[in-house]
Amino acid sequence: MLIPLEGAAAPLRKINLVVRTFNDGTAFRYEVLAQLNWESYVMYDENTIFNLVDDP
Repeated sequence: MLIPLEGAAAPLRKINLVVRTFNDGTAFRYEVLAQLNWESYVMYDENTIFNLVDDP
């Protein structure tokens, strides 16, 4: 599944979240798209957290 994300305030950066689910887990990745006045991007840390409810 591809989930397009867009910032709520200027400069409205766009990033895609790509999610894949398998029998024994889920994987995801961020796709940083080429954008006007955004020459490069460096991700220094990744702090994504999933809080699953009940017993998945």
